[in-house]
Amino acid sequence: MSASDHLPRDSDGTASGLPRLQDFVARNVTFPAYCRTTSFDRATRDFQGEIRRIEELCGMFSPDDFVRRIAIPPMLGLEDDERDWSAAMVVEHVVLVGEAIGRVLIFLSRGQTPPAAFDRKAVRPRGAKGVETVPALRALARDYPRLVQTELGTVSGGAHPHPIFGDLDLHRWHCLSVAHLRVHRRQLHEIRRRITAGAKSGGLLGVLLPAATPDLDPQT
Repeated sequence: MSASDHLPRDSDGTASGLPRLQDFVARNVTFPAYCRTTSFDRATRDFQGEIRRIEELCGMFSPDDFVRRIAIPPMLGLEDDERDWSAAMVVEHVVLVGEAIGRVLIFLSRGQTPPAAFDRKAVRPRGAKGVETVPALRALARDYPRLVQTELGTVSGGAHPHPIFGDLDLHRWHCLSVAHLRVHRRQLHEIRRRITAGAKSGGLLGVLLPAATPDLDPQT
């Protein structure tokens, strides 16, 4: 039985949520700390750095490996039903979330309420786009920073609810875009690590590999 047999499948597109302890840490420790210590402009630079690293990681996959679903261990910020995604699914999800957050920012910056709740189901990957997701990622890398630097209004008040983090203002939504990229960049790194380990061991995907450590991914 492979590790993926123990993971919940996302056949209905419904997000499972974070494990209870991770949910508590994310809500009350890591995400609030990042928001408190990061300016809007710094978050924009962090976004650009994270998405550039994701683009670099994508270039390390073969077309076949890019669409292979690989089970990875639990990882901070990663929902259980995201742990057996392919790299293509990760990138598709990253793009959908980035675009959705961009739309929220536009409304909040104009003093308006976004017309709909942030729909977690709508940003679940469909898993059938393969390498076609890479141009969409490049478009997000270009368009999102331009949006936050030149297209937002001047209103900083107001908030919009996120299903995990509650009511977020414009600054916190922008910080969330970075935190989300960081989680999935680490996921891509671990997917790549396990594929590489599998190739070196004659095809075994390394079910017994230890979980990723900071030493294996120095970009925190």
